[in-house]
Amino acid sequence: MWEKARVIFTIPELRKKILLTLGLLAIYRVGYHITLPMVDQTKLGPQGAGQGGFADLINQV
Repeated sequence: MWEKARVIFTIPELRKKILLTLGLLAIYRVGYHITLPMVDQTKLGPQGAGQGGFADLINQV
């Protein structure tokens, strides 16, 4: 397994794509926890449970 990982990271194009993907995932994970100003989180709660559609979400924001 370690040999395959080493081979993947020796190819410059694959290394660049993998590091870009991991970087974007890290940015997403950090950004997920940042609260948005002027957005009422209690109104957004039911949206995650599948109550209401995309238009309802836009109307609340």
